[in-house]
Amino acid sequence: MGIAKSGNVSLYEEQFDLRRCKASTRPRVVIVGAGFGGLTAAKDLADAPVDVTIVDRRNHHVFQPLLYQVATAALNPSEVAAPIRRIFRDQANAEVFLAEGESIDTEQHKVILTDGEIPYDYLILATGVTHSYFGNDQWSPYAPGLKSISDALQMRRRLLVAFEAGMARFGCEPPAGLAPSEALSVRADVTPEP
Repeated sequence: MGIAKSGNVSLYEEQFDLRRCKASTRPRVVIVGAGFGGLTAAKDLADAPVDVTIVDRRNHHVFQPLLYQVATAALNPSEVAAPIRRIFRDQANAEVFLAEGESIDTEQHKVILTDGEIPYDYLILATGVTHSYFGNDQWSPYAPGLKSISDALQMRRRLLVAFEAGMARFGCEPPAGLAPSEALSVRADVTPEP
């Protein structure tokens, strides 16, 4: 996801005043990533004499420990996500930008974005992790990862489709008011056809 453009100037460049950054006597800390690591680092710098810039490609932080509840339809995605700007609205030295980093220029102390760049004095990379199949990538279709809301929604869809297919195969109709998973447990007397 890049940064939208308004004419010849990116929205990032309109929001981020490089003159203010150059004129500031305080060091600039750029944090790439607003997961648990990035949020903790930024909050720990709340009272420090620095300017903090948080960059993330999404506008929300996901509380990953509850993604399984989104996948099982126990929670809605909005219940495990919080807007990053809202999290830092009361932190005077913090600003948040929706952007995606491409590279780091360590010689010139700049984070290169898909649409612009940000100078830094100190850099914290907290970009998160991805799931691993330990060299067995053939497992991925059968063991999907659960790191994002889109992963959880894909898993939810797969679970609900499996329940629906099972109910159709065994001729089950869910009783009024029961979810497909509850209906399958109620119809435990139904045995599969040989």
